[in-house]
Amino acid sequence: MDVVDITIDHCRFEIPYNSPEGSNAYVNSCIMLAPKYSNASGITVRNCFLNGGGYTMYATDRDEFKLSDTHIENIRVGGAAFFGALYPTVAEGATISGISSIDSLLVGYVGKEEDRTVFSVTNDTTVERMLRIITDTGIYTETIPASPGGRGLRDVTERLDFPTDILISVPEKVIYALCLDVTYPENVKQIRFVNYGNDPVYLTSEQMYGGMGFCNQIEQFVERMYSTCLGRVADEDGEKYWVDQ
Repeated sequence: MDVVDITIDHCRFEIPYNSPEGSNAYVNSCIMLAPKYSNASGITVRNCFLNGGGYTMYATDRDEFKLSDTHIENIRVGGAAFFGALYPTVAEGATISGISSIDSLLVGYVGKEEDRTVFSVTNDTTVERMLRIITDTGIYTETIPASPGGRGLRDVTERLDFPTDILISVPEKVIYALCLDVTYPENVKQIRFVNYGNDPVYLTSEQMYGGMGFCNQIEQFVERMYSTCLGRVADEDGEKYWVDQ
C-alpha cells in the first residue's frame, strides 16, 4: 500500500545529530522523505522551522520506491545541520521552494504564571544573540547562547545542549510585551508582540532603541520596522511608534 496525502504544516523540529550511547544509529534528519517500503505521493511539508540532523531535509527516491507530487516549501533552516540543509539528490517527483536560513531568535510562547510572565526563547543560529523584551513594567535584556553547528555537533549529546525553549521570566504580570532581536543594531527584528490589554500600544524610539548606540541614525532603521509596525503618530511626548497587534 502506497503512502498518500500527508501534510506537515507549521511545525518546529530541533534534532541534534547524535546517536544513543553504545550505538552508531545516528539521527539523520528533521524531515526524511525517502520511501523504503512503498511509493509515496501527495506529501507536503510547509511553513516549518527545522534545525539539526545530518542533512536537515531529505526528499529522495530509494531503490524502486519513488516520491511523486511531493512539495517542501517555505522552510526556515537553522545552523545545526552536520552536513547541510538539503540532501543533494532530490527525487524527480519532489519540488523544493522557499528555503531560507533562520536569522533571528524565536519566541515560541508567552504566558502569565502566578506573579510573573514567562517567555520561551530559542536560538537556532550559530551566533550568540541578544533579546530585548519591552513591557509596560520595564525593559529586559537577555543573552541567548548560539546553537552548535556543523562539526561542532560532535560534542552535542542530547537536545538539552541546544539553546531551545529557554525559559526567561519577567517578575511581573505584564499588560504587553514586545520582543526584539537586537543582536545587530543596524538590523533590529521584531519577533513577537502580545497585548493583554484593550488599548493600542505606542512606544517611543528611546524605548525601542535606547542604549543601543545608534540613536542618531534612528529614522532610517525605523523605516525597516514598517513590515512589523503599523505606523507612527506624534503627541506631546514626541514621536511614538505604533506596535503591530
